[in-house]
Amino acid sequence: MIVELIINRIHAVDGSMIISPGRGKVASVSGASGSETIYIENPEGSALHSFAVNDLIITQRVDVDSTTVVKKVVRRVTSINTSGAPPNVLLYYVLTNDAGALPTTGAIAAGDTFVVIGNTTVAARQNSIYMSATDSDNPFIQMMADVDSWADWTNVSKIRGLFGNLANKYGYGAGDIYGFAAGKPTGPNVTVDPTNGIRFRATTTTLAQLTGTTFTIKSANTGQRIEISGPDGDLKFYNSTPTLMVQIGDGLPGGGNAQFGSGDSRVNIGGGYASFVSASTYSYALRAELARTGSFNPTGHYFCLQGYYHYTGASDDGVGMRIGVDGTSIASSATSIAVGIHGSASGGVENWAGYFDAGDVYIGNNLAIDGNFSNVLKAPDGAEGAPAFTFASDPDTGIYQAANNKLSLVAGGGSVITAAGAGLYLDALPTTASASNLYCAGAESLLKRSTAGKLADKENIRSIEIDTSKIYDLNPISFASKLDLDKDDRPIDGFFGLIAEEVHETLPNLCGYNEKGEPDWVQYQMLPVLMLPEMKKLRSRISGLEREVATLKTQLAIA
Repeated sequence: MIVELIINRIHAVDGSMIISPGRGKVASVSGASGSETIYIENPEGSALHSFAVNDLIITQRVDVDSTTVVKKVVRRVTSINTSGAPPNVLLYYVLTNDAGALPTTGAIAAGDTFVVIGNTTVAARQNSIYMSATDSDNPFIQMMADVDSWADWTNVSKIRGLFGNLANKYGYGAGDIYGFAAGKPTGPNVTVDPTNGIRFRATTTTLAQLTGTTFTIKSANTGQRIEISGPDGDLKFYNSTPTLMVQIGDGLPGGGNAQFGSGDSRVNIGGGYASFVSASTYSYALRAELARTGSFNPTGHYFCLQGYYHYTGASDDGVGMRIGVDGTSIASSATSIAVGIHGSASGGVENWAGYFDAGDVYIGNNLAIDGNFSNVLKAPDGAEGAPAFTFASDPDTGIYQAANNKLSLVAGGGSVITAAGAGLYLDALPTTASASNLYCAGAESLLKRSTAGKLADKENIRSIEIDTSKIYDLNPISFASKLDLDKDDRPIDGFFGLIAEEVHETLPNLCGYNEKGEPDWVQYQMLPVLMLPEMKKLRSRISGLEREVATLKTQLAIA
């Protein structure tokens, strides 16, 4: 019922009100429940209809306690009809409850007011505005759209806007919270309330939010976000942790206008330089000076790039790596040049592209030195027990300068090989039982000094047990060498020798083998030893023949 109060022309509605495509007040009704025909009041006698075919219409009356429904009848209009002529037109409509699918509490009676809440076929008649001061979670003004069934009318997903109490809608919980919401509760929407401010959301996931002086943009999947906050409008970028990763604005910790990272690991940019901060006291782990203008007369050390690590505290367990300056470069193309750290210096009395005053210098890969000048690589002389060039795990093995023009190779604190102007000196050759005074052993060409004659170097001594007569099966040959090392030392008539593969088949004891077990060289120094038993056999045979000849001569003389 609408009551007009003549007090500054205030219009009042008790309960709830719907602004929709049509409404009408029942003058009379006929027919059975669920298939009624209603006649609508038409004081002006106009032929203009309030309802259309397939309109969903509702009449409802609630008890004064606002909780008990006295009457609720929902129907669908199946046909619209007129009778008579203006100004005495009668409007009437045939209704259906769709086989009981539409609710019915009470019966339709004269005086009931029906209002359109949707239409099952016509989109233009599926929208309405519902205002209530008595319905659940009141008060509110609610905009509905795309209502083509009774279920849609009670479905919060059909809400397109809500002003007033937002309880139990748009992801809000129970309890009074007042604000405004626009958009689909199940799709993109905007909400405004005193607690959360303005939120731009995908369903209930906040993508952007303005609260107080802070505006935030968030990722729906990872939780990463961007904030514009504070009286100065600082811009902040957070990762999914969330940890502040980037901040742009004035008055940042440690100075500057931009900060990357946070806490004790960050980069500050401002004042003409970039500061790489590694301590809460804002000391610089890496600082690059970008420019300097005006009169400048340096009296100390000034660095374009400076690295420094210093630990202070109650204790330092020494675990981990302490790095002053670290440079890494990874090329994306095989034709690119990647430089981790690059330095150049010129114009001074001494020019050091890199200078390390104390501590070791570590190179994890190749060391390449290029240039057209002397003293490319400098090192101290070193000593036999402390070589100038050595190894982290073996400090007494390496290279040192024994004297001017004299370079020594050291192993285990003792000189092994010395190179000097006069030649190459083998300071500590291992010994061998090989017959040669200097023996080259194996494919690795290990040089050994021979002590083959000493009894002390021998064990398991026994007579030769192999068939030494096989030496007669060896095939001596004359040949020309294919080796470049022999080009300046070729005999006029060629070389003489044996073929290792043939010796392997005949007398493998005379062969030397490579790491694959293949015959690789002939141990010529052992051949004379194998010839001795054969020579002894020949000597014994000759002696026997001489004795026989002497006997025969004696016999012939007697005869």
